[in-house]
Amino acid sequence: MRTEITPDNLEDFKKRFGIFHDAVIHSIEYGIFSHKNPKIVTVKVGTRDLQFQSPDNWINVTFQVEPVVELIVRQARNYTLGVIFGLSIEFFDQEVYLDFKRGSEKPTGPEDYERDPLGSHLLIVGKKLFWSTEPYQER
Repeated sequence: MRTEITPDNLEDFKKRFGIFHDAVIHSIEYGIFSHKNPKIVTVKVGTRDLQFQSPDNWINVTFQVEPVVELIVRQARNYTLGVIFGLSIEFFDQEVYLDFKRGSEKPTGPEDYERDPLGSHLLIVGKKLFWSTEPYQER
């Protein structure tokens, strides 16, 4: 079951998953040549569910952003794109920013994503963000 992340329930989501430190990106899916509207980006992530005790708390979280406004994928020079150092979800100007990032600075507006010296290695901007879970397995 998909659940929408909104400014009203974002804190509950953060309590359950934290900042996704040391989580892994299993897959990114984006239909480039697609007649489907709205355009959707799907990201599957393996992470810890903080509701459960370690080490049995790994779970897969699937994010879906729709419709997509912007998608940036940047391969870093000194680490792999698949390892998440931190995940940020922010709402600005009626858009949601799903940022799999290196830094820990909290953005104050959309312009912070443009001048971030470290640069996001995966940034998805859209109108809505949904999430769902499934048992953990590597993909």
